[in-house]
Amino acid sequence: MPEPAAAAVRRRRAGRAAVSTQATPCAVTARNRRRNGLGPPAYIPPGPATRHNAAGAEHESPMTSRSLLQGIAHSLAETFISRNNDIDGYWGIGMLYAEALRQASQRVRIDLLHGHPDPSGPAARSASTHYAANLAARLERCGSPAITAAAITLEFGTLGLCRAPPRVSYGSPFVCTVTLTPPTGRPCSASRAGHAAPHSGREMRSARADDVARRS
Repeated sequence: MPEPAAAAVRRRRAGRAAVSTQATPCAVTARNRRRNGLGPPAYIPPGPATRHNAAGAEHESPMTSRSLLQGIAHSLAETFISRNNDIDGYWGIGMLYAEALRQASQRVRIDLLHGHPDPSGPAARSASTHYAANLAARLERCGSPAITAAAITLEFGTLGLCRAPPRVSYGSPFVCTVTLTPPTGRPCSASRAGHAAPHSGREMRSARADDVARRS
């Protein structure tokens, strides 16, 4: 090959090399993935929605706060009706049911912010103290979204608007509703239903109560 032609080829190759070294990081990444037989880079979704106040400070959007509170309400309702909710070693739902009946009531409401159960009694006060701390811990783990009201309501003798549980256990129907209200005023609520009988003393006591007493 004549010398002038060879020089031209070298110049073209040098030009292509210079262009390739100036490729953007995204282009380099895409090219490397193609060489290795990989597909395009995975899509990375944006972070939590944020807004800015008048001072320019970033804060969480109302929709993000609402979704967090809705999730907390659902998990708190699940926990409250579970068998892990015990009062002095007995299922908390049965204890609250028996206490409500002794006061001629089919309804128990526990204010988690102010600690005022209605009707009031040892079981309701114990549940109020425990679940107020439980809610505070859940809110802290989620970035402490603001709330102006928080309550757990138990209604016995009805399933409310809930569908019947797949497994029907012994006792009367009940519905548990957790309601958390943000500063916007629109409450977030979750309901769970089940069956329970009022505590009668024949129920087997959980060993967890003795373990807690020994640790305290």
